[in-house]
Amino acid sequence: MNALRRSWIVVLVTLAGCAGVGRPPSPAAPSPPVPSRGELPVPPGPAAGPHAAVAALVDDAGRRVRAGRLESAAADLERALRIEPGDASLWQRLAQLRLRQREYRQAEQLARRSLLAAGADTALSAAGWRIIAAARRAEGDESGARRAAARASALDGH
Repeated sequence: MNALRRSWIVVLVTLAGCAGVGRPPSPAAPSPPVPSRGELPVPPGPAAGPHAAVAALVDDAGRRVRAGRLESAAADLERALRIEPGDASLWQRLAQLRLRQREYRQAEQLARRSLLAAGADTALSAAGWRIIAAARRAEGDESGARRAAARASALDGH
């Protein structure tokens, strides 16, 4: 009986030790530039994060955008987000792509997700608010666009 009890204790202690093992969250990358006028392109280049797969998917998305295959590019970015859901710059890239596709409400929702992922990174947050301002402006919500732009400006001042 004692041997069985000791075996269970060893198993439980081993499992408890494994529960805390994991990799730390990846730092957020600087936000892609957001032009103030016209369509917002998805910038080329790798995203932040330790996964080579994410960088490859972002590169593929950039190539597809340049070739005019926007839906395929969106699919690449969505796959990258499944790998790195905490990467604010990926959310912003997809939001910019949705702006380009004139899917303004979805662009705003994606930009809001980027704000959550950006945490205390004011540059990424400001870029997210600029995307929201562009989406609102495109929807005809000028006062909402001004409020979002003001929030971006306030963050730029920090």
